[in-house]
Amino acid sequence: MVLCIDLGLWKLGVAYYSEEGELLTAKTIKRDDSQSRRGAPAWVAMSVLPELPIEGSVVIESMQIDRRSRRAATDLLELSAIGGAILAIAHDRGLQTYSYKPKVWKGNTPKDITTARAKEKLSPEELSRVADNFHDTWDAIALGLFHLKKEGVL
Repeated sequence: MVLCIDLGLWKLGVAYYSEEGELLTAKTIKRDDSQSRRGAPAWVAMSVLPELPIEGSVVIESMQIDRRSRRAATDLLELSAIGGAILAIAHDRGLQTYSYKPKVWKGNTPKDITTARAKEKLSPEELSRVADNFHDTWDAIALGLFHLKKEGVL
């Protein structure tokens, strides 16, 4: 199984793919206590939200700070900690881990175009497995499609 995660401080987009590249399910997981914690307690809470596969790999979007995101640098640093926690747990469980910066997997493509492109690549059956329409979910799906293509699966 391939678990792809779009990181967020208060929610995560997750997409689960088979090793053959079929989308199994996708959804956004929200943290219940989003207003109460920042820093290390939040990182721990977010890192345990996704259900890690027993075998396979975990793919996340790694953070980058550029001129458009300077004001959000603190949030991006916290997201990096969450991503690191998830990858450390996955690595300790023997899973393969991958991370891609946004400029590598989607460039400057707006979210609505990323979503539309991902929808075009999924079968009607796979589309029916998408639990919600949050951009986090679609970013996780698109990240997974990028990764699976890069690995030669798609």
